[in-house]
Amino acid sequence: MDKARKRIQELIESVGILVLSSHSENDVRSFCNKGVVLNAGEIAFVGAVDDAYTFYVNSRKFG
Repeated sequence: MDKARKRIQELIESVGILVLSSHSENDVRSFCNKGVVLNAGEIAFVGAVDDAYTFYVNSRKFG
């Protein structure tokens, strides 16, 4: 695990809650248990990470 990923994991373990903004599917799936998709600064979806990622991918295809 590289330094940044190790530090993120340490933060999660110490504080319990972390807001992570990322376009990396691997990071989101590794660190998150809930996903929020934004569109033009507005919340477009909130839910499980798998569902949020599916929503995001579909919105990029059809949006």
